[in-house]
Amino acid sequence: MLNEVLEYSKRLPPIKPGFSVKSSKWAIIIDNKAEICGMVSLGDGNNGKTFSCCPEFTFSEMIAGSIVRSQFLIESLSTVALFYIANTEEKEQKKYLAKHRYFIQQLEQASETCSDLALAAVALKNSEQLERLQGYIEKQQPR
Repeated sequence: MLNEVLEYSKRLPPIKPGFSVKSSKWAIIIDNKAEICGMVSLGDGNNGKTFSCCPEFTFSEMIAGSIVRSQFLIESLSTVALFYIANTEEKEQKKYLAKHRYFIQQLEQASETCSDLALAAVALKNSEQLERLQGYIEKQQPR
């Protein structure tokens, strides 16, 4: 059986350091005016869509130093949309806010290469757009 696993791994595309296979169940729709227009379900509804080469910080990179970090591009609703359960403790909410800010900083930095990401950063920094996104989340109830 180990030989079969080894053969399977040889057929997979190589993953570069700093990247990983990730899946996402939802995508946020943002128009060219940096306004959030909705959310769309990805994948089969259970597992989401798998992306074979996504940026990823290792655990040690995430906790290094005193900076609160988030992953890039694919993150939790708590981080991206500041959407969490009603009785979330204030300490946790502050952590999510710090991760949200870091997430936006990463989008802004990456927008120097991919200008569309600037629209996402602008939308996610706007409190009105963030409330709109939270409303979409409540309607669709993603997990």
